[in-house]
Amino acid sequence: DFEFDESPIEQNCNCYTCQHHGKHYLRHLYKSSELVSNSLLTIHNLHFFARFMEDIRTAIIEQRFRQFSEDWLANYRSKVS
Repeated sequence: DFEFDESPIEQNCNCYTCQHHGKHYLRHLYKSSELVSNSLLTIHNLHFFARFMEDIRTAIIEQRFRQFSEDWLANYRSKVS
């Protein structure tokens, strides 16, 4: 639960949402059924996926996609376990 968590959704993210709002505020907006919560979360999600795809393209060009994907999945698994 993020009721008192003032940190951004993602620490090193430079999207508008992460730069200006903490998890506690986003939680409040969502729980209050404020439509702006959908916009703020969409801003973050689109930024995340744009950055992710850019990283994938770079890894492919540099012929290191296998290592990139293994590292990304290991990092993801460590966060969700």
